[in-house]
Amino acid sequence: MTNTRTITAAILLASLAMNIACTESEPEGIGSSTIFSTGIQKYVSNTRTSLDGLKVIWSEGDRIAVNGQLSTDIDISGDRSVAKFTLPALEPPYVALYPGESYLDTGQYGGLVLPETQNWTPGSFDPAAALMCAYSDSSPELTFKVAVSLLKITVSGTSDHHDIARIELTANGGEDMCGELRYDRATNSLVATGSSSRCVTLCGPAPQGSAMTVAIASRTYAAGFRMRIVDTSNHYMDITSKASFTALPGTVYPTEVAFKPQGTLVSGETGDVSDVPLSIEWQRDDAITWKGGYGRVHRLLDGRLMAVYSYSGQGMCRFSSDNGLSWTSGAVAVPRDQRTFGDESLWTNNANSEFAQLSATNPHHPGRIIYAVNIRPSENRSDLFPYSIAYVTSDDAGASWSGRKIAYQSDLWATAQTRGCWEPFVLELPDGTVQIYFADETPYYRLGLGYQNISVIESTDGGDSWGEPRIVAYTSKCRDGMPVVMLYGDRLYLAIEHFTSGQHLHQQIVWNTVADNWKTTVPGPPSDYRFEPLKTPGDYVNNYYGAPYLIQTDNCIVLSYQSSEGSAQAKDTNSVMEVVLCLKSEVRDGIFNQMRNPSRPVIVDQTSGNARWNSLCDLGDDQVLAVSDVSGTIYLTRGTIKGITK
Repeated sequence: MTNTRTITAAILLASLAMNIACTESEPEGIGSSTIFSTGIQKYVSNTRTSLDGLKVIWSEGDRIAVNGQLSTDIDISGDRSVAKFTLPALEPPYVALYPGESYLDTGQYGGLVLPETQNWTPGSFDPAAALMCAYSDSSPELTFKVAVSLLKITVSGTSDHHDIARIELTANGGEDMCGELRYDRATNSLVATGSSSRCVTLCGPAPQGSAMTVAIASRTYAAGFRMRIVDTSNHYMDITSKASFTALPGTVYPTEVAFKPQGTLVSGETGDVSDVPLSIEWQRDDAITWKGGYGRVHRLLDGRLMAVYSYSGQGMCRFSSDNGLSWTSGAVAVPRDQRTFGDESLWTNNANSEFAQLSATNPHHPGRIIYAVNIRPSENRSDLFPYSIAYVTSDDAGASWSGRKIAYQSDLWATAQTRGCWEPFVLELPDGTVQIYFADETPYYRLGLGYQNISVIESTDGGDSWGEPRIVAYTSKCRDGMPVVMLYGDRLYLAIEHFTSGQHLHQQIVWNTVADNWKTTVPGPPSDYRFEPLKTPGDYVNNYYGAPYLIQTDNCIVLSYQSSEGSAQAKDTNSVMEVVLCLKSEVRDGIFNQMRNPSRPVIVDQTSGNARWNSLCDLGDDQVLAVSDVSGTIYLTRGTIKGITK
């Protein structure tokens, strides 16, 4: 027996019989599905229960929408399993949606609203979330099916046994979990419109040990869920699973959770504010794309946005005058060139594009744009031409560019090697000094080693000339790489990918005061000048979290990196962009280690694709632009930070 209702239509009236999901009992579970887990302890039963066999009934006041028309009267049978509804005369085909109160006149067939906030219903789930749909080309009898998926969560475990106040579910990948759902004729189902929410909340209070069932949109959640449980004393627990999960319509997924509170939520201006439920709402359907890789975006002094990226060995640029909604065509700022070495020739390709515009008060070249690249010899012929950090400049806001100049050069090696220097980042200090940070292997490969450190070179004349490199951060026999620097207060915060024995590359923050400016090289951990930024560190033993990027918005500090979670391999091959954040008010003694609530601006299939070499740009008013390289295509995805009390 399936969860169905039947519709009988007359010429002027329509009589309908339809099963509405009011659960009183469940059969034994079938199938298998694991949703939530933390470390090795699982918080979900390994069963998946079909809705088959559930007792379903009608209630007074129920309404449906057929072809956009709402029913009026209802006549319920004695066992409450069949109901007849009064409707205007309707012509086939018939599209029927329940509940009628949630009907949306959108698209060809309309849709329904799945509530973002649902109420606990003992032994069942919120009737307002019991969305169903049916279609028939001509028959007066329609068979309805449940169009949502149900997570049945049973919470128990604490000695004080406070009631559960609410359960908050968030899609890590940013998929819509509720809100506006459109009827899709091809699949006879409800699909998200993109105008919805990636969060849904089930409100109690419910006694511990009671099943709490929440309805979510039926779809694939590529990066899994985050679940927060809060009891009536404001104790909370967070559980996250980033494994891809497909929620099927008309299916109940029972989850048993051992509630082990991690802390107490505190609101207001005092106390611990690290539990503010921050999130980023991504506008994926409005993403802007173009061919290229390793994109970076910053705002110019004239208010425009400028994007740089690599394409076919060239350093490219584009401009936007409407805060990133539209862009000019790509223009070459740093051309590649061909060089001859005796009987051999090679191209010098430009990669790792990055730039900064000097301030209007720079004492040497106010407003100059310094566009840095990593020169890589074609065919990795570092025995003919060394890997180098180079740059071009523009003194007319990007209208024209100087010729390419080399600021730092690695060595020529005896044989062709992919060894040298990488990933420049340009920064102007408050006194007008210009810095280029980069990852450097040169000192170690001279000794036959494969280590890497972060170095910096400086210009005291606005980028006309550069001094000798200084080592900023170095971990013996390990690696510090891919530098991105943020000025905040009186400190320099350097986001890097760090590697130590037994772990994969992962994000780390190295810091120094602007006054000290790396006078002493920061050693490897443990060090007072290094910290882990994530509130809940990732699984660094089994996963990769590299290529970080760090910015600040009006109220937040935002960090991105690329994560291999969800991929079959712990390296960058099928990694994807992930973004975490914290409030500026959470910085304590110059340290921010409450970065949390990861989301993914771009959703890709991690069995074959990736979203890598990412960056972020502040758009103002706590909006961000995520820039990602999706298999050779630049994706620009706008996001709005939610949960900030202003």
